Amino acid sequence: MDDRWPNIFIELNQLIISIISLIRIGKYLLVQKKKEWVTSDGNIGTLGTSFGLNWIFLMLGLRVACLPTLIMVALRVQ
Repeated sequence: MDDRWPNIFIELNQLIISIISLIRIGKYLLVQKKKEWVTSDGNIGTLGTSFGLNWIFLMLGLRVACLPTLIMVALRVQ
């Protein structure tokens, strides 16, 4: 067994932790948007677009956060 295998496991662990934290952030944003929707005066259009933009930025953040780790894992496996 090579020396690089423990590093891969450490990086995968960090990747899982970052995904879980981003999911928690997403759930928090969802709860905030639901509260905002309940307290708003029926203006659903602005709520939908702002929530859509938040979701897009969250997904982009997830991809950007995972990309370096995935590249490092791919390079180490080869």
